[in-house]
Amino acid sequence: IIIFLVSSNLLIHFINHASECYMLQSKAEAQEVTIARAVQMKHKSSLIAALANDTKHFFEEADKQLAAIKKDDVVGKWRKYLQLKIAFYDSYTWCYQGVSELEKEECGTAVKCLQYARDQFINCGKVCEQYKKQVKKIKARFYLQP
Repeated sequence: IIIFLVSSNLLIHFINHASECYMLQSKAEAQEVTIARAVQMKHKSSLIAALANDTKHFFEEADKQLAAIKKDDVVGKWRKYLQLKIAFYDSYTWCYQGVSELEKEECGTAVKCLQYARDQFINCGKVCEQYKKQVKKIKARFYLQP
């Protein structure tokens, strides 16, 4: 009975955090459509930067929900996906913030924003490599099981 209660509590803990993560991820992915539309319609750079920043925060909160599960073998791939999105939207935010600063003729600030955007984009590539490794590890584990 004790084992059942412990595993039952763990299952409830997992379901609570995973469902909260799904909700936040869904909001972030809906916001991605809004950002794409804003870019397509050539809205102000400051608006796109703000939307990208909000989207990044949704992905960050989703990742925090999965971090609370503390089972990387179960949610590791999902977390890497969210971390990739966080890195991408951080870069996107600073890129559009830099363009916004340039439009206001704040050249020094624009350069700093765009340099940071470049650094975050490079970081995004590193996170992408980590994600690919996580996917390979899961595929290998899946195929090795009897």
